[in-house]
Amino acid sequence: MNKREYFEKRKGEPVAILCSRYWWRGIIAEVGDNEVILADTYLIIETGKMDNVKAKTEEACGTDTMVSFDAIELCGQFPWCFEGYDKKGDK
Repeated sequence: MNKREYFEKRKGEPVAILCSRYWWRGIIAEVGDNEVILADTYLIIETGKMDNVKAKTEEACGTDTMVSFDAIELCGQFPWCFEGYDKKGDK
């Protein structure tokens, strides 16, 4: 499965993306040919344990965020990326 397929399959769901040493979490809003757009985005300052239900420190970005597929180092649906959402991204 390529990155586009991964994000398309999870459209509308929360996801966490590691990009240039920083973690971002948000709802997959749109998937382009070379990028993904996250809505309700948070910058994760410190994750804490990866299996925690909440990141240790994070800041709301207040905007949608576009991430280039080429910049993605790692992505997944870790427990803390669901903070404040259910599986489908509803609050």
